[in-house]
Amino acid sequence: MPILREIVKWEEQLRQVSSAICGKIVGDITIGSYFSIAANWLPEVIRRFHEDYPNVRIDVIEGVHQKLDALLHEQRVDMCLFSYSPEEGHQWVPLKRDPMVAVLPRRHPMARRPFFPISAFNKEQIIMPAEGYDYDITQVLSRYEIAPQVSYTMGEDHAAIAMIEAGLGIGLFNQLTTEHLGWSVAKLSLDPPEYVELGDAFSSTKKLSPAAKQFVKYLREYTAN
Repeated sequence: MPILREIVKWEEQLRQVSSAICGKIVGDITIGSYFSIAANWLPEVIRRFHEDYPNVRIDVIEGVHQKLDALLHEQRVDMCLFSYSPEEGHQWVPLKRDPMVAVLPRRHPMARRPFFPISAFNKEQIIMPAEGYDYDITQVLSRYEIAPQVSYTMGEDHAAIAMIEAGLGIGLFNQLTTEHLGWSVAKLSLDPPEYVELGDAFSSTKKLSPAAKQFVKYLREYTAN
């Protein structure tokens, strides 16, 4: 299967390169993305891109970090939009540094504080997305030698936040995940501050199709504002 996927990928690459030589950008782009990036960045980026390149089809596959990384290794996607992981060895385009925030039920005793101490996660029941292993959350807590007391695990971030709203625990998320929330929860900056680097990962520039290379430019322009 990996060999067949490689053949299909290069056939698509040949089609796009030959079209680019004739002055047209055509083809398909498959993007793996965090739910938060797919909801907050991609609609506007794709709109702008399609205004200039209407003959390019874009498919988006949403998922957690480990799922997206597997898709990229298996060459099922052209690129992945998620957080930086130095051990994965992909080519990386940084796009934005996103702060991590604590998400608490409104009735939580610390909900009105200006900051949430990271050390306090030691004493709290945590709602963990990504089916019990969220890469970004785990990276932050491990730096402070905190073994989270996980009360519930969920598959997706917004489902986890809904559980927090119900008072079943607290959570830790990158801020982009919490944008446009309709739930009644409290968002607190961390003390000390923590960040994740969100960006675009792909196997190599050589393997990016002409359409995918153009899409990366549009991503950079949008996130630079």
